[in-house]
Amino acid sequence: MQNKFPVLHVIVWIFRILGVLVLITALIAGIAGLVAGFGRGFGMMDRWSYGGMMGYGGVSIFLSGLLGGIFLYGAGEVIALLLAIEENTRSSQRVMEEKKETPAEPPANPS
Repeated sequence: MQNKFPVLHVIVWIFRILGVLVLITALIAGIAGLVAGFGRGFGMMDRWSYGGMMGYGGVSIFLSGLLGGIFLYGAGEVIALLLAIEENTRSSQRVMEEKKETPAEPPANPS
């Protein structure tokens, strides 16, 4: 069966790929932020007393990237779900039209 909305199928894959890329990038950036932030505080440990708190920036980077990646992947899944519903509705309509075209058999005469 031919896809009725081929561009939407491409958009679904773009959202899924972007979601996974954002998740991977957030994981890498979050770990780097944690290590560098809690290690020396990006060089701020020597100047200010809050330099050790810079590691929490890595946690926030990871959490915001995790949330963004989940939403991107979820948007792709929602579009895929809507496409599946549309395809199912179209096939149900086709089956109902075929049923209408075939005449019903007359009831048996019990005589």
